[in-house]
Amino acid sequence: MVYTYRNRETLRDDDFRHFRAKLNDLFEALQTQRLYARQNFSCCGSCASYELSEKLRASQTKRTPKLGFVTYNRQDNQNVPYGYVYLGYSSIGEAEEDRELGRLIVDTATRVGLATEWDGNINSKVRVIAPCKASPIKNPNPTLEVAV
Repeated sequence: MVYTYRNRETLRDDDFRHFRAKLNDLFEALQTQRLYARQNFSCCGSCASYELSEKLRASQTKRTPKLGFVTYNRQDNQNVPYGYVYLGYSSIGEAEEDRELGRLIVDTATRVGLATEWDGNINSKVRVIAPCKASPIKNPNPTLEVAV
């Protein structure tokens, strides 16, 4: 099956499944780094940041506190069929710790086989891009819209 929506390019089925698997690998690897790593978490970025910030603060009283969080929310999840997703993140520390967390996300994504785009700015999300084996396809009939 090919997903098309409003004439945007989408991934082929095997590329879509491969991208999902790689995202799972990325988030599993990030969880081993003492991070809260959540996929398709909460309704939006604001709610996800609030909920994970609260969990992060609460973890500071535990024996092994978490160092930060990384997530994409349900709104961001809508971009996955198009071959990318934006990851929000935050650390418990200051700006430099946030920058280090961004670098960690980029390095971990690269290690599991995903491409990234990030300008090093702590106010910018990290864009993770699907490692497509085939090029995305365009909707052959722009008037036909299939909701994904």
